[in-house]
Amino acid sequence: MITCHSSVNHDAHVFRSSKLYMRMKQGTLVPGNPMFHYTGVSIPPLILGDGVYPLCNWLMKPYAVPRNEIEKHYNKVFNRTRNIVERAFGWLKARFRRLSVRMEAHIQNLNSIVTSAVILHNICERKKHAIPEEYDDIANAAEKSLQ
Repeated sequence: MITCHSSVNHDAHVFRSSKLYMRMKQGTLVPGNPMFHYTGVSIPPLILGDGVYPLCNWLMKPYAVPRNEIEKHYNKVFNRTRNIVERAFGWLKARFRRLSVRMEAHIQNLNSIVTSAVILHNICERKKHAIPEEYDDIANAAEKSLQ
C-alpha cells in the first residue's frame, strides 16, 4: 500500500516524474497531436503550469518578471485562464474531500479513484447538484486564493 500525500513532493517534481510528462514530451498523450485552429494559428495540446514548472513547447508558464506591456498582458490572461482551472479543482476537492487529504490506497488504484471522482463531479455539475454548504468553505478558499 502506498500513502499519497501532496506535501511530501512538490508538484513540479511529481509532474516531471509522471507518465503525463513523459507522454507529453514524447508527443504521445493525445494521439495524432490534433491542433486547435484559432484565427489562423495552429495550437497543439498545452498544459498550463506555474512558475516552478519546466518551460516546454507544450507547457505554458507565466513570465517570472514581465519586462514589457505584452508580457504583463500575457501574464494577466494566463493567470485568468489558470484561475478557471484552479477553481474547477477547488470545486472537485470540495465535493470529494478525500482528494484533499492523505489517501491510503494501492498505487495502481489511484488513477481510477481520481478518474471516478472527476466523472461523478462532472455528472453532478451537469445535473446542477450543489456542493454541500458545509464544504463551501473549501471552494471559497480556493476562489479567494486565486484573486
